[in-house]
Amino acid sequence: LGLNTLYALSNSLRRPELIKAAFEIRAMLISGYAPAADAYAVRGSENVSEPYLSLGGLLHCRGCRNPDGQPSVSLGGGALDAVRYILSCEPKKIFSFKISEEGLKNLGEAAEKYALFQLDRRFGTLDYYKSVKL
Repeated sequence: LGLNTLYALSNSLRRPELIKAAFEIRAMLISGYAPAADAYAVRGSENVSEPYLSLGGLLHCRGCRNPDGQPSVSLGGGALDAVRYILSCEPKKIFSFKISEEGLKNLGEAAEKYALFQLDRRFGTLDYYKSVKL
C-alpha cells in the first residue's frame, strides 16, 4: 500500500486528495479497523439516500438516529461508493475510480476523521502534509 501510494503521488496518477483518502481507508482495512460500509446499521439496507458514517464505523442515513452515538460525517456525492470500492478492490487498483468534487471532499473528510478517531492519536506526517499542502 505504501509503495503504491508513493508511486501514485510521484507520477501524479490522481489528485493527492484522492490518493490520501484512499490510503487512509485502505490502511484502516489492513489494520483491522475497516468501517462496516456494506449495509446501513439501522435499516440493514445497502441503498439509503444521504449516507453518513459514524466515526465508530457504522453507516446510517440522515434521517436515522446514529446507531453508536459517535460523531458522523457525510458520505454523499459518491463517497460511499468510493469507500466500498477502496475496501473491496484489488490492491493495485486502489486509485482507479472517479468521484465528483463534492464526493472527494466528503471522502477526504470522512477518511481522515475516521482514522484519527479509530486510532485515537495524531500523526506528525499528517500535520506535515497539511502544512505543505498548497
